[in-house]
Amino acid sequence: MLAAYGGDVPIEDVEAGDLRSGDVVRGDDPQAHRVERVVRVGARVVLEMRPVGLEISEAVRVTLPVDGLVMRLGMAAD
Repeated sequence: MLAAYGGDVPIEDVEAGDLRSGDVVRGDDPQAHRVERVVRVGARVVLEMRPVGLEISEAVRVTLPVDGLVMRLGMAAD
């Protein structure tokens, strides 16, 4: 998947509260997901995501602590 970017991809651990729509992340599983929506609810963040490279009809919804770490594989601006 990273080879598809055609160069170096900034991979970093970020707090869930710092994610934006379009970011590509990896959580507890090895599948990369593109963030479609981020909603902050108090001290938690609800992420709606779709797996990269897979066609699914429903977005995956995950709730994380705002300061919970997620591996970001790329940013919406990349």
